[in-house]
Amino acid sequence: ESGHHGMIAGQVLDMEQEGRADVTVDQLKTMCAFKTGALIRVACRMGCIAANATDEQIKAADTYGSYLGLAFDILDVTSTTDVLGKPVGSDAEENKVTFVTLLGLEAAQKEAAALTEKAMAMLKTLPNPEFLMALTQSLLSRKH
Repeated sequence: ESGHHGMIAGQVLDMEQEGRADVTVDQLKTMCAFKTGALIRVACRMGCIAANATDEQIKAADTYGSYLGLAFDILDVTSTTDVLGKPVGSDAEENKVTFVTLLGLEAAQKEAAALTEKAMAMLKTLPNPEFLMALTQSLLSRKH
């Protein structure tokens, strides 16, 4: 949803977290789920709906999108602008809390890897997942 229970809520959470030292990992994950996660989830769901997928397949794609969106947000501070496709480091410049500031670089990268594995597991429940599995793996293994 894009309203006050969806992406707008995510943006409000994002602004509220700026410059704060008491933001938790769970709060950061919630904010990311409302923003990037929501955009990726809707793309995954729409693809399934357009292909007349079953409810179970739509749910798997939705869960896949959640994991992928969170991994993408973690990579915001561990990648490059050319590789990621958005300005990297912009969150740090705006004094925003990131997964790296909360967890450290190594732990954030491990979290991104774990989320990618969970996303891959969801893809295995779908028919012909090879292309999406390769795409998902490439997200994590891109050169920084």
